Amino acid sequence: TSSWIIISQPSILELLGPRLKARSLDSYEIIVSEGESAKDLDEYRSVISKMIEIGCDRSSTILALGGGVVGDLAGFVAATYMRGIDFIQIPTTLLGMVDSAIGGKTGINLPEGKNMVGAFHQPKAVLIDPTILESLPREEAISGLAEVIKYGAIQDRDFLTWVSSELDDIKTFDFESAITRCCAIKADVVSQDEREGGLRRILNFGHTIGHAIEAHMGYGDVRHGEAVAYGMNCAAWISEQLGILPAADRRILSDTIAKLSLAAPPPLDQDAIL
Repeated sequence: TSSWIIISQPSILELLGPRLKARSLDSYEIIVSEGESAKDLDEYRSVISKMIEIGCDRSSTILALGGGVVGDLAGFVAATYMRGIDFIQIPTTLLGMVDSAIGGKTGINLPEGKNMVGAFHQPKAVLIDPTILESLPREEAISGLAEVIKYGAIQDRDFLTWVSSELDDIKTFDFESAITRCCAIKADVVSQDEREGGLRRILNFGHTIGHAIEAHMGYGDVRHGEAVAYGMNCAAWISEQLGILPAADRRILSDTIAKLSLAAPPPLDQDAIL
């Protein structure tokens, strides 16, 4: 059997397939569904079945080629197949590069909630090529930028100020510098608290309400970054009302998020969100 198993989506393979073939990599490809729907139990079972059919063993290595959805699913497969095999993250979206590919969180969704089944399983490597972002739709970049803003908000005021300035003209946004700083922040946090016993929870800023919005609206009907942006604004407003966050700091965050020009969220059922 081949020791390399590429897990990806049709749109990603269409874009990056020629690069892989040029490397003459002896590998098998397992194609999963587009969008958030790939992160469910049925898709997970399908991938596991294909790996058994191929004859994968503990020496096999999974290459997670795609965005956060592919990385989360492929990572969970790697964490659980034959009690755990190696995998490498190759994120192809900004969100994946700055957040989901780093830190070892893997998982799939259930109707009851996002990432309800998962494992901590660190990749052997994270390979990032910022030039891939040049082919991304603008909406994907915007979604990832919400996570970039998050890092400034939780850990680095100067970085948040820089991001806000860069967003004045997104066409010239310095993605490579942003990715480098975000990776450094996340790696530092995870190195101190890998299993999310305390400090790592700051990485969930905006995600409590954001995940609730995703679950309520339907996974894939709202981009993850958009939901996180809404969640950060809500969390900041609540913090201001409780006297935890100064009004001036809340405005800095909301003004920066406003530069993403996100559409206003549709009317939401507050009871369902809670």
